Amino acid sequence: MSGARILLVEDEPMIRSVVADLLRAKGHEVQEAGDGESAVEQFDTALEEDAPFTLTVLDLTLPGELSGQQVLQRFRSRQADLPVIIASGYADEAEMQALCADELTQLLPKPYNMGDLLSLVANMLGN
Repeated sequence: MSGARILLVEDEPMIRSVVADLLRAKGHEVQEAGDGESAVEQFDTALEEDAPFTLTVLDLTLPGELSGQQVLQRFRSRQADLPVIIASGYADEAEMQALCADELTQLLPKPYNMGDLLSLVANMLGN
């Protein structure tokens, strides 16, 4: 399970720090973004450098001009096969089902425990 390049998009600094530390402790390379704009910028830079992310953990509720849904659309338009874990406490079940309509997109309801996160990361990375 080691060696994945993960983009963690989470606006809450404490949650972002804890999750990033946990993923790094499991051997992953983690880049962090606190809003949609910086997430898209880091994502595009990784593609330009031919070092795309292996997985993204994406909060849907983000500050700034880009929502989590818009960030997801931009990621998919540039890298259609990117596995994405949507970490959200957002309650619209129909919208969540639409966003998670394929095997590359999985929902991790907030609040979540770290064991569930690690299990889903391993599952999505095929480990």
